[in-house]
Amino acid sequence: MAAGKSTTAEALALKLDKCVHLRGDVFRRMISSGREEMSAAPSEEAVRQLHLRYRLTAEAAKTYFDGGFSVVVQDNYYGEALPRMPVSYTHLRAHETGRNLVCRLLLEKKKKKNS
Repeated sequence: MAAGKSTTAEALALKLDKCVHLRGDVFRRMISSGREEMSAAPSEEAVRQLHLRYRLTAEAAKTYFDGGFSVVVQDNYYGEALPRMPVSYTHLRAHETGRNLVCRLLLEKKKKKNS
């Protein structure tokens, strides 16, 4: 889906000192064989792989954070998925982007386009 997630996350990461733009989808693409994609009616294995991806993303974010980096996590978390994020991620929530900041970045992008 071309919703501007990558562009927005990268723009935010570039505005922060010593920051990592962590794309959760990278972990999905690392599965060379046996990968099951999410769908409207996902298989149990697809859901299991999705939760594995969330855990790997959270662990990588925590490792970068512990190494002194700010971390912008880019992934899709729907409905009940966000609270299911591993406990190791919860201490990073104070560093998540606020909706107003993301909107401001998008508005800045639109202003530059219209200029």
